[in-house]
Amino acid sequence: MARYKTVAIRTDSSNDIGSGHIMRCLTIANALKNRGYECVFICRSLLANQQVLIKSLNHKLVQLSESKNPAPDNDRSYQGWLGTTQDYDAKETINALTDLDKLTFNIELIIVDHYSLDKVWEDACKKALNVPIFAIDDLDREHVSDILLDTTFGKTNENYPNLVSDDCNLLIGAEYALLRPDFNEYRQKSLERLDGRFAETYGKLRILIFMGGVDAHNATEWVLKGINSLSSEQDIEIVVLVGGSYRHAASLQSTISNSPIHVELIKDASYVAKLLSSIDLCIGASGSSTWERCCLGVPTINLVLAENQSDIAMILKKAGITHDAGIYSPKNDSKKWALSHVKPLLEHESERKSMSMKARAITDGLGVLKVLSEIFKLTVDVDSIMLRKATEKDTKLLFDWQQHPNTRKYARDTSHPTWENHISWMTNRLSDNANPFYIVEADGVPAGMLRLDACGTLSELSAQFRQENDLREISILTAPEFYGRGVAKRSIQLIQKKMRCDYIVATVHEQNLASNLLFQSANFFKIGKERYIWPAL
Repeated sequence: MARYKTVAIRTDSSNDIGSGHIMRCLTIANALKNRGYECVFICRSLLANQQVLIKSLNHKLVQLSESKNPAPDNDRSYQGWLGTTQDYDAKETINALTDLDKLTFNIELIIVDHYSLDKVWEDACKKALNVPIFAIDDLDREHVSDILLDTTFGKTNENYPNLVSDDCNLLIGAEYALLRPDFNEYRQKSLERLDGRFAETYGKLRILIFMGGVDAHNATEWVLKGINSLSSEQDIEIVVLVGGSYRHAASLQSTISNSPIHVELIKDASYVAKLLSSIDLCIGASGSSTWERCCLGVPTINLVLAENQSDIAMILKKAGITHDAGIYSPKNDSKKWALSHVKPLLEHESERKSMSMKARAITDGLGVLKVLSEIFKLTVDVDSIMLRKATEKDTKLLFDWQQHPNTRKYARDTSHPTWENHISWMTNRLSDNANPFYIVEADGVPAGMLRLDACGTLSELSAQFRQENDLREISILTAPEFYGRGVAKRSIQLIQKKMRCDYIVATVHEQNLASNLLFQSANFFKIGKERYIWPAL
């Protein structure tokens, strides 16, 4: 019976917890799913829409019991969000994963993203299941995990002295922010649009209000009422984005209907990156979506909605990356708030530009690939390489690889393809049976692409060779998450054993040092400034 490479993810969402933990875990899960993994979410308290979302993305969901649970040790702390003790939660998680392992799910890693769970939970699961633990946290506390991810800007490994074991792999800093691939895709477009706006102001300023997926205390409507009071002085239009768990829709709609400003309401959008790339100023919660706005360079007014957001809001303010608009309270006067925090930024383009320039340097949108690289070091044996024919199912993954800045740096055409162009290219390639088109797999996980394209005969290189010699040009791409692990060389060696042509040539940019060394190490012979051939002539 075939067993699936499986990653278990322990996280929750609720009105207190919000939806950010679920959303960033879904970013990892979707990336793993695209690479052949099964992902199982283990959840306790779960907002209804998050349950639907997890299942709609074809991830398995196991919900832990809500009845007869022992009371939490301290229901006034983060522990209270769990609704039970860590020991009991660990026991239920272990039982659930043990049952799954008896089926076709081979649990290779446990990801835990939960303020209520710490080293106590990790230690119990690690000992019982003998599986590495990947913890996502930002509370500067003890862990017994194999990998620790903390995407807080300004933090370094020095923030975890004596809090983790010596062999724990620390991934610290905003460069590891878990953003979906479309943020990297829209990054350049957003930056170019903003730079154009800064160079020559034109049209209305588009303001986005987004207070997270839950916004239990309705900061969204409070902010909108404050901005409405500025309408006579500003040439603006507003986009309001709310999540599927937003519970104040009727009241918000009434405020929108009476707004003197044009307001567009968007509910539970799946295209946030595309939306953000059209925004001039965002007013948002100081949570995980902060890194999305930084990636796209969008000037931001941060509003603190939860206690754990205060520190990061202050750090970003001091660095000039965002504007800190204080701690939200519905008792505060939203009109005075807007006059103090929103109006000055609408009137001073130079401040918005300064924030944008600093924000865009924080994260490039490639954090998930960096995280996958570390996960694969624990779970993927790169000595086990095989080639399989590419299929239509590989289209999105290949597109994501092509968006990485290193992929096309030395290509004949260095521009990144649009989705439409990529679809057309894939359709043509998959219908071309004359030119082999392979996906490289390492231990069953897609790790790159290899093509062998007909490119004439040896007589075209030199008249001394016979016309009938078959010549193929090799094109090879290593997935960014497998950089530095020898995938390309192993793939070339495999094709050298299996090839059904006389000669293979490679065209390599003279400044691409890594690729030049690659083909030399694979016994290719240089026959020109940028050309290699195998076997040697």
